[in-house]
Amino acid sequence: MTDFTANNDRVAVVTGAAGGLGEVFALRLAASGHSLVLTDRAPCDALAARIETAGAPALCPAI
Repeated sequence: MTDFTANNDRVAVVTGAAGGLGEVFALRLAASGHSLVLTDRAPCDALAARIETAGAPALCPAI
């Protein structure tokens, strides 16, 4: 059986990550060990930096 609590090598794409629920989900996924790709129409570089400072990989490509 697959252990879904082991999040090694898992990548999550979070839309609407610059604020609100998207930001909350991104922070929770980062805390559980996911690498993140953050997207939003608004800049999300500050959130990516905050997540990387906490130790999880995060990318916020320009859209």
